[in-house]
Formats: sequence, C-alpha cells, structure tokens
Amino acid sequence: MSHRVTGWRCAVCGATRDIADPAPWRCPNSTLGDRRHLLVRVEGDPIPATGDASSFVAHDGDLAWAAFAASRGLDSDGRRRLFAELDDAVAQVGGVHFVTTPLSRSNGLSDALGFGAEGGVWVKDETGGVAGSHKARHLLSIVLHLRALEETGGLPHRPPLAIASCGNAAVAASTLARAADWPIDVFVPTWMDDAMGGLLEHLGASIHRCVRRDDDPAGDPAMLRFREAVESGSVPFTVQGPENTLCLDSGRTIAWEAVVQMEAQSGRSFDAVFIQVGGGAFVSCVGSVLAEQPEPPTMHAVQAEGC
Repeated sequence: MSHRVTGWRCAVCGATRDIADPAPWRCPNSTLGDRRHLLVRVEGDPIPATGDASSFVAHDGDLAWAAFAASRGLDSDGRRRLFAELDDAVAQVGGVHFVTTPLSRSNGLSDALGFGAEGGVWVKDETGGVAGSHKARHLLSIVLHLRALEETGGLPHRPPLAIASCGNAAVAASTLARAADWPIDVFVPTWMDDAMGGLLEHLGASIHRCVRRDDDPAGDPAMLRFREAVESGSVPFTVQGPENTLCLDSGRTIAWEAVVQMEAQSGRSFDAVFIQVGGGAFVSCVGSVLAEQPEPPTMHAVQAEGC
C-alpha cells in the first residue's frame, strides 16, 4: 500500500523532518522558551479507505504512524498486528476496544431548535470510547509509532512517557500506557482531585504534583515540569500539537467516521459543525478532514462560558 504522508514541515518556520525520523515530535527549531512552532504533515492525495470496520485500519494509507512504520519495513500485516495487539490490551485494561463511536440525530434538540424532518442536529458520542473521551484516539498514533520503532530494532529501551494533565487526557494516556506496559509520568497541579489521583494510580501512572518554584517562569508549573522531563529524554505523550504533532494524526479518525455515518443516515453531508475546543487538537483533526470534503461545512469552535 502507498502512503499519503511523506514528511513533516513546520507551519511557522518551514523547517522539515523526514517521515523516517524516529522522534518527529516537534519542529527542530522549537525550544523550551519558544514553542510557537507546529509540524504539519506533508501529504499527497488522500488514499481510499479499505473496507475494514476499524477506522484505524481502514485509513492505514492516510496515517503518519503507518507511513513511518512502512519506512522501517513493517508491512501492512505487521501494522495490523501491532494495532490489534494494542487494541486487545486496551480492552483488557478498560473494557473497551477502539471502535467506531455512534453518530445519531438528537430528536429532542432538533425539535427544540425548530428543524424539520429533513434536517436536524446530529451528535457524535465519544463517551463510550476508550477511556471515556476522544483523547485516546489522539494518543494512539504516538504509541503505535513507538511500537513500530521498537519492533524494528530502533528503540533499545523504553523511555518514560510524559503528560501534563489532570483530566481526560491523563486518564487516556495512563490507560494506553498500562495497556502497552510502558512507564508514564503524569505531571499535575497541586489541587488535583483525589479521586482522579486514585484512578491514575490504579492505572499504574507515576504522579508528580507540581508546586510553583520561586525561579519558575510564567506558566503552568505542571507544563514546565513536563517539558523539562521531555528535554531529559521522556516522550511527549500529549494531545497538544506543538508538543507532539502525532496527536494530530489518529485523532482524524473521528471525522472520517462521522462523514461516512452522516451520509449513511441522512444522504447528506454536514452543513455546520460545532466542536468543543481546549488546546485545539480536536478541532484541528476534525477540520483537516472536513476541509477536504466537496462542500466543506462551516466550523464553529465552542467552549463553556468561563473556561
């Protein structure tokens, strides 16, 4: 199979990384003092999806981690095996496989907003997915990239994964790390909820409560400690694109699924998409897919008041 992604280019400064780079996390010009860089995929035309039920397998030709694995000689059967092994391990940890999540019309909301039968509001529900949110999708490419590197002899030892989060991203990261039997350090604020701490400990994460130091620059102390860990050799296991661009890879499966589901259910494409935003990885992934549709929908980025 051919692969769409051929490399990486920084959207800010134009620096490049090869698709065979074992650690393509950030722009080579990104520093601790300047993270205003973002690697984006250098791509050819989209590769038609296969008929596989899993969007992670069906879109093998479009995924950057798969192109990297292929550059190291791992064929399609080998890539399928890596995904299947990790997927089975994830299900053992959390009871859920990486599956296509439902998209359905919200009749109550559609009626309340005055839509007729031919229109309405559809909702893509990720709460039944791995770790209860969409965050695990973003992190999957990073784990599979590491496993492909390890499988082909390019990773003699497992460096720890690192993330700064005390929410859904931390749960997703710790779930995948537990499934892959990979060490993970989670950097959290001092005020993290005890129940969240108990869940992360149950998943085997090493938790680091981060106080502000007198000599700290401005910014979140947990993020500062996370970045220091990465500079010391940890893998940035995060859903923030400037910290690890691979989180913008497999997160696109949400949109690939939704496009097919919408067409099957309504015979139409989306007119407008409303999507919650935090750091921006979710809307970046969905937007990059929808922008390639024959009639791209209007995108609305939303968040709760006071967020």
